[in-house]
Amino acid sequence: MLTIGPHKVTCGSLISGELDTMLAGERVDILYSDPPWGDGNLAYWQTMNKKMTGSDVPQVKHDQMYDRILDLINRYVQGFVFLETGMRWGEYVQARLAAVGLRNIRTDILKYSSGSKLLNNLLISGSRDGRRLNFDPCPYRGAELVRRVVGSVARPGGIVLDPCCGMGYTARAAVAAGMRFRGNELNQARLDKTIAFLRRHDHHERYVQSDRDDTEGG
Repeated sequence: MLTIGPHKVTCGSLISGELDTMLAGERVDILYSDPPWGDGNLAYWQTMNKKMTGSDVPQVKHDQMYDRILDLINRYVQGFVFLETGMRWGEYVQARLAAVGLRNIRTDILKYSSGSKLLNNLLISGSRDGRRLNFDPCPYRGAELVRRVVGSVARPGGIVLDPCCGMGYTARAAVAAGMRFRGNELNQARLDKTIAFLRRHDHHERYVQSDRDDTEGG
């Protein structure tokens, strides 16, 4: 586990216990993630991790991955859950979220870039505490989508969790909303992008605070 100011990240398999160690005693306000879609896509990212980092980790199946995501929701989430997925897995994800008692589940059709094409995918959301998402995410995609969705339900000072955090879209959204980020990523090379962003932001915040203290003291 790595701590960067108020933020924390881990690198490893989603089904390992490091996330539980990181989240011990904390309650999560927002879980936002774009985990791999189906066994084929999951196997691809596990293979890419091996090629990019040389790390050899136990292979995980799609059902195992979702079992773990739902376990994290049950244990730690007290607010909203947002999961991006492919069109084929919409009913599967909706059913899994309903099974853990999330309320006000809704599905929005989004666009994502695949080479020069724009294709459809889904954002499936629900809440633990009965709140509703009163925001239309459909015009947005990529980092801007995540920033706007998180910002629409943010509770400054709270915690945003992404168990498959990639290169840091959710981390950026958490920082923009004044929230603390908790993230995990299998691929260290991808996680390094998130770490670099969080370190730059933490350095900037410390600099601004130091300058403010000097001004107030003078």
